[in-house]
Amino acid sequence: MSKTIILNSMYFYPEKTGTAVYSYEFAKYLSEKEYEVSVLSAFPFYPEWKKHKDYPKYKLYFKEKIRNFNVYRCYTYVPKKINSLKRILHELVFSITSAIRFLFIKKPDLFICVSPPFFNMVVSSFICKIRRIPFHCHIQDLQPDTAVDLKMLKNKLLTNILYRLEYSVYKKSTLISGIGQGMLNKIKLKSINDDKLYLLPNWVNFNEINNARNNFTNLFRKRYKLSDQFIILYSGNIGEKQKLETLLYAAKIAQDNNQNLQFILIGNGVKRNYLEELAITLNLNNILFLDLLPKELYLDALLSSDISVILQNKDATDIFIPSKLLNILATGCPVIASVNNNSEAANILKELYFDVIVEPENSKKLYEAIFKLKSRKDILDNLKKEEIIIAKRYFDMNIILDGINKKYKKILP
Repeated sequence: MSKTIILNSMYFYPEKTGTAVYSYEFAKYLSEKEYEVSVLSAFPFYPEWKKHKDYPKYKLYFKEKIRNFNVYRCYTYVPKKINSLKRILHELVFSITSAIRFLFIKKPDLFICVSPPFFNMVVSSFICKIRRIPFHCHIQDLQPDTAVDLKMLKNKLLTNILYRLEYSVYKKSTLISGIGQGMLNKIKLKSINDDKLYLLPNWVNFNEINNARNNFTNLFRKRYKLSDQFIILYSGNIGEKQKLETLLYAAKIAQDNNQNLQFILIGNGVKRNYLEELAITLNLNNILFLDLLPKELYLDALLSSDISVILQNKDATDIFIPSKLLNILATGCPVIASVNNNSEAANILKELYFDVIVEPENSKKLYEAIFKLKSRKDILDNLKKEEIIIAKRYFDMNIILDGINKKYKKILP
């Protein structure tokens, strides 16, 4: 008889970025391994922060069939303008509505909860404890730690309450997975036993990558009339953490030195309007802002580009590999990382023969690294091969998901 699994992920298909992609591929994989899978998720809203028009606008709940599993959509508040308080309310509402829906679904053999949202794992772990359901807590981001590190959370009483709630979740969990070793090390420091911890990194779907490579038509360059330019690509969130001003000032240096470089920023976020205004102020004619692309065109953009860049602020010491880096490596698009030397991204990139890590928030150093790579085709060609090898070694989807499936077979009754 098939084992039953409920996967609780606020973000899910048809959303096309971040956690939604991994949760969908995870559910798809499990359902193909003869598990009976159900999904608890929000009505699609990300990354536009607007509820998709294909779904009922005013319903609290909605059930649909995707592939061979049921998806239970649960209402959440989606603010038109995002701030810290509205985001907390947004996540809290989903945590409550999904918990209520969970109570009316047949008891599963395993409950998987993807966090963030933080309160989602708090409520879900409590219900699983009462219903005696094995609970797998999968952490994509340690929200309390992140809030403290970024000085968004300064109240000591509130901090202590969140840390106590977090500890209670871990104590109730049968399995705790994180997407980076640094993340698991942090969890271990919270007095959690090693035997509960499991490294479950985000992955690369090489079937998609190989299909994009085999059907590559240079569509991205053709669509945006970029046939001859040397392209420097950034794709991802445009927020405070990325410090993308650094890239714009590097573009200014390139323009002042008459370098034929085309800088492209793909994505949206709270800082996009500011950066577009900054580009006008700097009188840049070598920068192009684009909205999020469909996955096929995004992969074509990576295969078309000469260099991809990753940027973070100098204080960011991420405890996981940014998901945008995985597709960069898998497509073999040469990367330059303007990141903290102690970050997880830096640690994986140190395996490359050529040093691609530059000091964060230093536009001159970033420009120099870009110029150096542009002038060395031999290094660019070598990076393409090395990056694909690293991606296959650490981030192949089938290997990673086969590993967690073996773990489930050990813990399921």
